[in-house]
Amino acid sequence: MACVVDGFTIRNGYAAKGGGVYINGNVTINNCILRENRAYNQGSAICAEKSTIKNSRIVDNSYEGNNLRYTVFLNDCVMDSCVVKNNTCYNASAVGDDKGSTITNCEFEGNSSTSSSVGFALANTMVSNCKFMNTSGNGSVVDLSGSSVMRDCLFKGNRNVTKSLVRMQHSQVLVEDCQFIDNSTTSTLLSYYGKINRCLIKGNTTSSRIVELYYSYSSISNSLICDNVCTTSTEPIHLYDRATMRNCTVVRNSVTGAKVVSMNNAVLSNSIIVGNTLSVSSSEGILASNTSDVVTNNLLQNTFVTGNFNGTMEHAAFTDAENGDYSLSAKSYGINAGADVTDSLDFFKKPRKQGGAVDMGAIESPHTVAPAIKCGEIVYVKAGAKGDGSSWQSPFGDIQSAMFAASVDGKKHQIWVAAG
Repeated sequence: MACVVDGFTIRNGYAAKGGGVYINGNVTINNCILRENRAYNQGSAICAEKSTIKNSRIVDNSYEGNNLRYTVFLNDCVMDSCVVKNNTCYNASAVGDDKGSTITNCEFEGNSSTSSSVGFALANTMVSNCKFMNTSGNGSVVDLSGSSVMRDCLFKGNRNVTKSLVRMQHSQVLVEDCQFIDNSTTSTLLSYYGKINRCLIKGNTTSSRIVELYYSYSSISNSLICDNVCTTSTEPIHLYDRATMRNCTVVRNSVTGAKVVSMNNAVLSNSIIVGNTLSVSSSEGILASNTSDVVTNNLLQNTFVTGNFNGTMEHAAFTDAENGDYSLSAKSYGINAGADVTDSLDFFKKPRKQGGAVDMGAIESPHTVAPAIKCGEIVYVKAGAKGDGSSWQSPFGDIQSAMFAASVDGKKHQIWVAAG
C-alpha cells in the first residue's frame, strides 16, 4: 500500500541509518522539512529505497562518530524539487546513490564533511536541472559512476575545492548541457573517464587543470572554455591515450605556462584555441603533442601543424568577444573549415553544418559562406604579421595560413610572400 507523508517537520531524530526518515517501499515524502537529525552510519536525514522525496527542505542535519556517509542516501528512488543545505557529515556530505535514482530540480548548497571526501557519490543516476552552489571544500564534488548522466546542471560559486568538481568514473558517464561558472579548485575541474558535451566552463580559477580526459571513450565536444585562470604551469587541458576534443572553443584563458593543450596519443579536431594569455612564450606553439596525436582542422594561435590554421583572435573573428559572445561573425575563417562530424547539434543545440561544411569551434555560425580573399585574388604574406592577407598593410604571418584562407572559396589565388 502506498504511503504519503505530507507537510510534516521531522526534527531531532537519531538512528544508525536514516536519522530523520528510514523508508523502504512505496513511500512519498512531500512538502516536508527535515532538520537537525543525526545518524552514525548512513543518511543523517533520509535513508530510502524505492521511494519518492519531493518539495522538501533538508537542512542542518549532522552526525555522531566517524562513520556517517551522506545526508540523504537513496536506492532506486526519485528526488525532485528539494533543497539540501548546510548539512554536515563525517564522509561524503550530501547525497549517495547505490543502484540508480533520479534527481531533478534540486538545489545543493553549503554541505560539508569533516573528512576529506566528496559531496555526492552517484552510481547509474540521472541528475538534471540541479544547482550545486556556494559550497566551500569538497561538499560540491560529484563522483559519477556506472551509466550516470548529468544534464542541465549549474555549478557556481564553489570555493577551495580540493577535488574535481565532477569526476567521471566510467566510460558510460555523460555530462551534458551543464555550466561551470566562477568556481575555484586546487584539483582538475572536470576529470577522468566519460563524455562532456555542450558545456560552458567559464570564469573558474584552478591551480591544476581545467579538463583532464583519459582513453578512447572519453571526450569533450561542442563546449566553450573561456575566461578561466590557471595558476599552475600545468597545461589546462590534457588529453591522454586516444581521448578526444572536438568542436570546442578555448579562448581568453589565463595560463601560467607556455602551453594550452597537452596531448599523448589523442585527437584534437574542429576546435578554435586563440586569445589565451600565456605567462611564457613558446616558438613551438600552444600544443604539447607528439607524432602519435591526430590534430586536424583547428584554428591554433602561434602553432604550425599541417592540416590546421595558424591564426589569431582576428582570424577567429568572434561576434563580440569583449562581451562574451564567441559565436563566429561573417569574417571568421572558422566557417565551413571543420571536418564532418556525426553529431547534429552545436553548443546552443542548433544544427551543425548550416553551410556547406561543419564550422570550427563550439558554436555553428548562421553564416554559410566562409570569407573569401579578394583584392585581385592575391594573398599577401609577411613573416610575423597578424593581418588578414588582404594587402601588404595587413598580411598573413605565414604561408600555411595564407594557403588555408586562399582555399576556402574554391578559387585560384596568387600568394605573394615578402622577401626577408
